[in-house]
Amino acid sequence: MGSSAMGASILKNKLKKAGLNIVVVNAAIEEIPADADVVVTHENLTARAKSARPNAEHISINEFLDESQYDSLINNLDKSKTNKQEMVNAEEKNVILKKENILVNQMSVDFETAIRQAGELLYNNGYVEYDYIEAMLERERQLTSYIGKGVAIPHGVSKAKERIKKSGMVVLQYPDGVDFNGEMAYLIIGIAGVGNEHISILSNIATAIEEDAEAEKLIASKDADLIHSIFTSK
Repeated sequence: MGSSAMGASILKNKLKKAGLNIVVVNAAIEEIPADADVVVTHENLTARAKSARPNAEHISINEFLDESQYDSLINNLDKSKTNKQEMVNAEEKNVILKKENILVNQMSVDFETAIRQAGELLYNNGYVEYDYIEAMLERERQLTSYIGKGVAIPHGVSKAKERIKKSGMVVLQYPDGVDFNGEMAYLIIGIAGVGNEHISILSNIATAIEEDAEAEKLIASKDADLIHSIFTSK
């Protein structure tokens, strides 16, 4: 929703009555969550909202307190509920690591820049708040995220858990390496973990890099699909 708390309250109540478990928040345009699927704004603000969140579905209304204007939105969501549920269930397993969040053949940078790049990818995909990036750098100053076999797994300090919106993981591959205080990392795996949702992928990563040949394949591959398959397979 736009910044109208009253409008958000009306929509929440209607969604609840329709049996739709959808999160509704009201926010200023510059604070619209990065992972918002649908953005409802006053018609005078829709253009700005589209510019801020171009990938979301945008709905314009001319009066936040007119409950009838929400009815078509409720109906559309209700109709798509059944069709989308199967797709959501199928994708749930791998949603923590999406193929589009695996960036191969990146140009070498210093380790702080690499961590920032991973953090910004987490932020841009709605997994974390922007402050989480600084928490990743703070963690790096405390203890290196380099774990061996050409892999570094940066993440935020413990107190930054509140900056995580949902579990997510991103992978950046640097064929020429990134120097982590004398250790060369070729895969930077940025993590934002809530609960144990990301543990299965971490387990796959650990298994994959145990074998030198497999680790070298991950470092050299230009195929994001291959990396995704290795990291998300059971």
